[in-house]
Amino acid sequence: MSSPKGSAPFCLSGYGAGHGPGLRDATLVNRADFLFVIGYDGDKAVVHGQQRRRFGKLDTAQLLEQGLFKPAFCSAEYSGKADELELVRMAMERIGGQPCSVEDLRKLFGVYGVPDNIKRVVVA
Repeated sequence: MSSPKGSAPFCLSGYGAGHGPGLRDATLVNRADFLFVIGYDGDKAVVHGQQRRRFGKLDTAQLLEQGLFKPAFCSAEYSGKADELELVRMAMERIGGQPCSVEDLRKLFGVYGVPDNIKRVVVA
């Protein structure tokens, strides 16, 4: 997915099967890293390690139950399943009390898809 106005996506993720620079396959991005990225620097993603360890194995619905809305959206985005994105959208509508679209949630959370240029993960 492309980012607005050519900017890089905010919610970035980690590495693939090779676990080393230059060895990442975009289809093998680590889901738990993607859920808890707090920023990035070029080809490096900075991940909140404590949150990743504590909540990284929860599915989208469980993340919503815990009140982890951005990670839940990232989980749905990572899965590529329309029903998971709809689940998050509906939860956010209930909380916000007004209609919203998936595109509204992308803007709110700064998540515009799983990136393909990340080669390293830095755990903070």
